[in-house]
Amino acid sequence: MTMKFSSDHEWVTVDGPIATIGISDHAQGQLGDVVFVEVPEVGRQVAAGEAVAVVESVKAASDVFAPVTGEVVAVNGALAGNPALVNEAAEGAAWFFKVRLAEPKREPSGRYLIAVCGKQKQQLDLTSLVDDELGLLGAKEQHISNLEGMVREEREGLGLAREQLKLKDAHNANLEVASRTNLEALELAREQLKLKDAHNANLEVASQGNLEALELAREQLKLKE
Repeated sequence: MTMKFSSDHEWVTVDGPIATIGISDHAQGQLGDVVFVEVPEVGRQVAAGEAVAVVESVKAASDVFAPVTGEVVAVNGALAGNPALVNEAAEGAAWFFKVRLAEPKREPSGRYLIAVCGKQKQQLDLTSLVDDELGLLGAKEQHISNLEGMVREEREGLGLAREQLKLKDAHNANLEVASRTNLEALELAREQLKLKDAHNANLEVASQGNLEALELAREQLKLKE
């Protein structure tokens, strides 16, 4: 039987009206250790491209999509008790579910299904790996771009802080000059006050001398009379 793969890394094989679906070996490798598998209920009607199962690993959880349209007629009960089987035999014993095709005479096809075997499968896995690596590279480039933006913002913030510090230093220098000017003015006022006090003292002495002279003149006048 020819095994076909979807772009979401599901595989499908067809035997008469029954299609068996699972995930690719590449997919399980990307997921890592699988710890849980949820399969659809028997009897469920599924459409091609519909998310119908879930596989969960220690890294992440991922939906499993139906690559064909029809009715689920069987599920792999072994996966419930041994999800690690997906890592051991992803494209064999670890099939997920089987679907009775809505159109049995028509081979599963579509833009997302690729028939591969041997070297072609290796090339498909390599292509998927390259796509994954390109995706990671794009994410890394975006992360680097975000970091560069953060660095630019930090530099701008640092430049602003420096300018504010310069303004603060200039303000402090102006305050210091103003303080020195005020001290000098206060000292001058004190000197002027001292001079004024000395002048007042001189006036007081002169006034005292004048009073004594006046008193002496009065005494002399009395004697003359």
